[in-house]
Amino acid sequence: MNKQNIQKLIKPFIRPSSSKASWQIINTIVPYVGFIFLMYYLLSIGVHFLLVLPIAIIPGLLLVRVFIFFHDCTHSSFLKSKKLKLT
Repeated sequence: MNKQNIQKLIKPFIRPSSSKASWQIINTIVPYVGFIFLMYYLLSIGVHFLLVLPIAIIPGLLLVRVFIFFHDCTHSSFLKSKKLKLT
């Protein structure tokens, strides 16, 4: 694959989309918080922590995704708005 073909493939993804970015943040943060509350609730009603521990994999993966969002924000590559950029 040459440079022109690669540039043609990535062209639709060069510009940030605030609507797509907002949706990605929502569909990551909401489930993350939901799973944290679910684990807390299960522990509070007496479910053994070894049964709750496998559930922790999902919010762990979501937390990696949150880190990626924040990392992209520090490079000003996630959102269009200058007001929302961290740098």
